[in-house]
Amino acid sequence: MPTLLTTPWLLPLDEPQRLAALHHYTDDACLHEPVFTGFIDLATRIFNLPVAFIALVEADEVVHKANNGLPQLLRRPRTASVCALVVRYNTSLVFTDLAQPAQHAQLTDAAALAVRALGLRFYAGMPLRMPDQSPVGTLCLVGYQARPFGSDEQRVLEQLAELVQQTLIIRRMCLASDWLGEGHWSRIQTTLTEGIWDLAALVRYLCQRAGTQPPVPASVLAPVSRRLAELHRNLAVHPGSLL
Repeated sequence: MPTLLTTPWLLPLDEPQRLAALHHYTDDACLHEPVFTGFIDLATRIFNLPVAFIALVEADEVVHKANNGLPQLLRRPRTASVCALVVRYNTSLVFTDLAQPAQHAQLTDAAALAVRALGLRFYAGMPLRMPDQSPVGTLCLVGYQARPFGSDEQRVLEQLAELVQQTLIIRRMCLASDWLGEGHWSRIQTTLTEGIWDLAALVRYLCQRAGTQPPVPASVLAPVSRRLAELHRNLAVHPGSLL
């Protein structure tokens, strides 16, 4: 089947620069590694949602390489993806109830059809920006029920997205470096993955105490936010993290 060409209005003004950043910082093996699986597993636990994924927005397709909850959704035409809107505007997007006409109308016709076919009601997506601020993809949450999504929840999702993009940058710097290489990346990935697992255990404990009704309460979000900030600081000391 031929590749579908993307509607021009979906393309940001810096599309050539954005695609160059995408191809520089990602590759075919990217996002299949345990640390990225850990990120999306953690996201589903924090927000008690069935689906989370990291999407890379190619020229005409959106590829869901790290995907928890929708294994059949490996790739979509860019015109049929809500993530394309996040990249188009380079900002976070939250749809609390896509069954509402006012929210549904903000999607492209193809994306609206895809959302209806999948039975999706909730979507929250954060852009993943590289050092030049080009958005190469998204970190997304998806649900089959409408739900509120407060400002504190958005901040925690943003922290997670910042960790994902920071990890992508460091991964690239390690694998492209003769003096860092795969060994250094492997050590970073192992340490970070262990930190994510520890945080997931904390989330399970906090949610058992607080319950799972949305929105996620401050008693869960506040300690999670502190731990995410700690992971961010620890990751920032590695070579390449500021490049």
